[in-house]
Amino acid sequence: MTNYRLGLDVGTNSLGWSVLRTDDDGNPVAIEATGSRIFSDGRDSKSKATLAADRREARSARRRRDRYKQRRAFLLAALTEAGLFPAEDNKTERAALQVLNPLELRARLLNEKPADILKDIAARTGTGARKKGEPTTDAEAVGKKGIEGVQALAREKGIRRIRCFGPKQAIPIKDKYGKLYKGYQGDSNWGMEIYAFPEGHKKADKWEGVVISRFDANKPGFQSGTTYRPEPTAKLVMRLQINDCIEIEENGKKRLMRVQKMDQPNRLYLAPPNEANVANRNSDKDNEFKFLAKSANALRDLNPRKVHISPTGQVSYESRRKPRRKKK
Repeated sequence: MTNYRLGLDVGTNSLGWSVLRTDDDGNPVAIEATGSRIFSDGRDSKSKATLAADRREARSARRRRDRYKQRRAFLLAALTEAGLFPAEDNKTERAALQVLNPLELRARLLNEKPADILKDIAARTGTGARKKGEPTTDAEAVGKKGIEGVQALAREKGIRRIRCFGPKQAIPIKDKYGKLYKGYQGDSNWGMEIYAFPEGHKKADKWEGVVISRFDANKPGFQSGTTYRPEPTAKLVMRLQINDCIEIEENGKKRLMRVQKMDQPNRLYLAPPNEANVANRNSDKDNEFKFLAKSANALRDLNPRKVHISPTGQVSYESRRKPRRKKK
């Protein structure tokens, strides 16, 4: 009787096997046969996404719809049982409720039955969606009076807090497979890169700042410190973004400043990190507080150094070395 031994190598998308002939002591003496089977790993060859993704998304959509219908049915049954909503066979009264504005009902919550308001809240829980044509803010629901109308209504009804929502435009960002994974607002700046030039250059005694918009920073191929370098010989001195802190020297005294905003072509607006509500105070003409506005070249005269402030208040300097300034 011939003895055999079977060996298996089971992988994630392959199966290898081998049959060995053994002697009476169980020692291999010959290889009878070998082979392997390679099968698909369950992903699309181009996008590398799992083949079950479409089925999973459809299944999730069905579950969300079922939960919404179940939540709505439970609420309507409870309201009807409590006498706060027309019965199911009273279609006339139910149809009359469909033309009402949910936001106006919310504003009249203290004087009206809460059934319709609760029904609208349950319908929108977890979705955040609104029908086309519906107002998106409390101000629109009040009408032409706008924000002042909402505030007057709140004072009249004793409402202490109001949250107003407004639509925002976002630029979508997709991964290499074309799938949307994040978005950003394109009306802001990503940061400023400050460059110095070598000795002998016509700009050797100047610093040049380049403000990079968030739109440009999210373009494919963007590389910080390289893409928007003014010239190949220019050296990056520092990179500043909103809320970064720097140390400057004025009249022999060192001060810490925080970057509040920046604009084109290369101007920074600074404020001490211990000051609060600086944007409103800066825009108030009667307030003495104002931002310290400096261009990159003007900032050079203040011997700036980028610093990091820990939650405990400890100040540490960034390791990047400053280029040497030419003595006058």
